Amino acid sequence: MANPSRLLSSLLLSAVFWCALGLYEDQAGLFDWKQDYVGKVQHFYWEQSHSPGKRVLVATEKNVIASLNAHDGSIVWRRLFETSMRGRIDQFLHRDSVLISVHAGGQFVRSWQVESGSLIWEKSLSNDVNSW
Repeated sequence: MANPSRLLSSLLLSAVFWCALGLYEDQAGLFDWKQDYVGKVQHFYWEQSHSPGKRVLVATEKNVIASLNAHDGSIVWRRLFETSMRGRIDQFLHRDSVLISVHAGGQFVRSWQVESGSLIWEKSLSNDVNSW
């Protein structure tokens, strides 16, 4: 026969877990611990392609590049970079379905796919003239 105190503690523990799983339907989304933001916009481009979902492409002071839905403001995708100067976004350029971003005073240049936010390529440029 099982130890009664062990059985009681197991029963109590399972009751605690059962209570923790309960959430009312109207409470869904009200108590989210994680929320996504992009920060204060420094650079933006209003993409008005012929696709049904128009977007605003932004770069922020928090070293974030993001694509926002122009209709409801939701984040389509976002990419966060280092908080140091290395992650600073100096400029970006939009051409066709590609977004080019320049980081850290021109030390890094990255190309992004506008639809998905996927990195196409990245190039590290050195400031050292002797490296050529």
